[in-house]
Amino acid sequence: MRRALRQEANFGCAICGNPLIQIHHIIPWSQNPQHNPSDMIVLCPNHHAKADAREYPEKYLRECKLNPHNICVITDAFFVGTENLTVSIASNKFVNISRILVVDDFDIISITKESQCPQLNVNFFDEFGRWAAIILDNQWYVDRSCVWDIDYKPKHLILRWGPRKISLEVEISDDVVFIRGNLYFNGCRIEATQEDLFLGGRSAIQMRGCIAEGAGLDAAGTAIALSTGRIPFSDSLRR
Repeated sequence: MRRALRQEANFGCAICGNPLIQIHHIIPWSQNPQHNPSDMIVLCPNHHAKADAREYPEKYLRECKLNPHNICVITDAFFVGTENLTVSIASNKFVNISRILVVDDFDIISITKESQCPQLNVNFFDEFGRWAAIILDNQWYVDRSCVWDIDYKPKHLILRWGPRKISLEVEISDDVVFIRGNLYFNGCRIEATQEDLFLGGRSAIQMRGCIAEGAGLDAAGTAIALSTGRIPFSDSLRR
């Protein structure tokens, strides 16, 4: 059902086209506790919050469902126009490799593709190792007590959580997916600037200018695999 709703909206918010999405019940769940696709719409977190606050009348939401932004303005869609998926994190470039960044055997960033739309998978933690948010195939899961700033303009997505200095910027330009930001894992800071990827601060591990090509997004392969030298995250969960 979620996939059908994403496809209906052409893989973006029905109002603005943002690829970061959530599912909204046009008829409030409290009034009709059913997952009926005809009464559900794909929205970005910003528009989802407004819809939950009843800022949009039902008629408007149904009009957006019938005429989603990414179908009405296809050029705004978060799409790549090539068969290959090329990802650049800092100045490191990877082609047809889905696992982009793995730290301590844990996937931090991976990207696949459905139709022409890159599907982001990102795990966000704060500097203390606490879960902050998850992107799973472009769907946004977060504790609503955490207030994130989410900005989107065509093909350019920026997420920030100021109190914990976490950020992620994903931009499509010339059919390449560019990634920059500040993340944390296992207590280590991961910083991707325009040129360099740092793990553990700017005096620790640094990567720039690496290039690799995989056999395909479905094939086994990892672009960047790093170690903090600490207890693997999966092991810490079992303790």
